[in-house]
Parts: sequence; structure tokens; C-alpha cells
Amino acid sequence: MFCRDSNQFYPILIEAIKTLVTEKKEVLESEEYHIGKTIYNKLKILKNKGIAGIKDDIKKYSKFKKGESYSMAKPLENTRDYGVSNYFLNEKIAIYTCITGGYDTIVEPLFIPDNCEYYAITDFELPKDSKWKRIDISKIRIDDLDHIKHSPAFINRYFKMFPHKLFSDYKYSVYVDGNIRICTDMTEYVNRISDIGISTFCHSQRCCVFEEALACIAMGKESEANIEKHIRHLEDERMPCDYGMAQCSVIVREHNSAQCKVLMESWWAEYLNYAKRDQLSFPLVMYKHGIEMERITTLGANLYRSSSFEIITHKKL
Repeated sequence: MFCRDSNQFYPILIEAIKTLVTEKKEVLESEEYHIGKTIYNKLKILKNKGIAGIKDDIKKYSKFKKGESYSMAKPLENTRDYGVSNYFLNEKIAIYTCITGGYDTIVEPLFIPDNCEYYAITDFELPKDSKWKRIDISKIRIDDLDHIKHSPAFINRYFKMFPHKLFSDYKYSVYVDGNIRICTDMTEYVNRISDIGISTFCHSQRCCVFEEALACIAMGKESEANIEKHIRHLEDERMPCDYGMAQCSVIVREHNSAQCKVLMESWWAEYLNYAKRDQLSFPLVMYKHGIEMERITTLGANLYRSSSFEIITHKKL
């Protein structure tokens, strides 16, 4: 637990942590690391499965190659100024994640400020020393989902979109996907919240929802039929190209505000009726409410390059 005060040392501490996170990312992204990792993995496959295993691995890569051109696209350049970091706020902040169905293990935060409280909505027990406070999903009645199959994805999206239904005692909340490690003080991002009452990072690779739809098809994220239906819906709503895209893996909200609640209800309705990719529905919701994407993508230019977070590979429990 880190206690904040108004002196100069707290921001210096945070910046030092950010430097360490950035240096770690640079190592993991280096050519030397990838060459070494590739050699190690191939030797491991060769030892365990022989030449046939390597050939099978190559076939799997070939099947994914089409999608890789999207997922590994060059990051967009973004020259926006996101302001000076401010780590001080008197309000308590609810930081939460939702993991069900064994999709992810819990990722422990590295930094626990005195004004941030961490909650994990799960259907499994947490380690005794976890920094997350568990909210047992089985003890929550979800009236809105009574008529819908309770798949892990639906449950996750429901709590992702409706923090006010669990955290009404808090003014602010920060949602993070289950594969994201929090490394610094999330107060910085609450202090960047837009006047709309919701903020995200910019999408790291695309600024057009139609391009995102094609990428979802290429990477097998959703059936082609559902994506095509979604594209027709976007066209019917006269959704512009290049309207902007958000990375909805981290969302900061003043969740009790009336405007935020309306936007979340609209987002949920889009998700229920069209493609089950929440990032595809999000830009249309903003467009229909007359909100430019630049107004709400105020957290930063690229979540994956951010020195406040680490992305952990998804893995089954």
C-alpha cells in the first residue's frame, strides 16, 4: 500500500516505475529476445514432438498469416498532447476486472495507492494473498441477463459496461481486461477523464470501424455472417469512415452520471443485437450521440506502449 501526499517524491516514484516498465517492454520487443525465444521454442518442440511438431507449428502459422497482417499492423502515429500526469485525487476509485469461465487467471497489480480499491468479479477463488477483493459472480442477480445464455463473454461485457450497478458508492471506476497488469497509480487516468464522463485509450492500429470489422473477420474474432450484418447496420446508420476507434480494454468512468449511464445502455443494446465485439459497437454509439471519438480517447495514444500497463497472454485456468 502506497500512501500519497502532495510532496515531490510521489510523482518521482511513479515515473521511476514507468521507466522500469518501459525498459522491460523494450527488452521483450527486441530482436535479440525474439530470436532467442524462437530458438528456445523450436528446440523445445523438437525435443518433445520431433520434426513433425515443427511442421505442424508452421501449418498453424500459415493459417493465421492472413490475420497477422491486421493484428501486427504498424501502430498509428498519434501526436496528441495528453497533458501532465496528476496522481492526486481525494475520491476513492473502484478498479475492477471480470473473469469467468476459466478464460484468464487473475493478474495481480504491482501498485496499490491508498485511494484505489481493487475488485475482481469471478466464479473462482482468489489466492489468499491477492490484492483483489473477490465479488462472487454466483451471488449477484443479473436481471438483465435472465433471458440470455450466461456465457462468460456476455457476463464479462455486462459488468464491463455497467459499473454503476456494482459500485454505486464510488464516483469513479476503472475497468481493466483480465489480461492487463496495472503497474502504476490509476488516479492519473481518472484525472484525464473526459467531460462526457467516460474515457479510453485510442485504438493502437486503426481509426475506422469498417477496417476493424474486416480485421475481426481476418483474425476469426467473429463469424463472417455476423460481421457482414454488423457492417450493413453501420451503413444503415450512416456511420462515417475514419470516425475514430477506441481501445476498450481499459475504461475510466464517472459511472453514476446520467450521460454515462445512457451511453452504456446504448452500447449494451448494440452488443446484444449485432456482432459480439464490443469495440465494433462503441464508435457507433458515440456517433449516434454526437460525441467525437477524440473527446473520449483521452487516456493515451496506445495502451500497448503505455508504461502504466503490461499485457499478459490470455491463458486458461
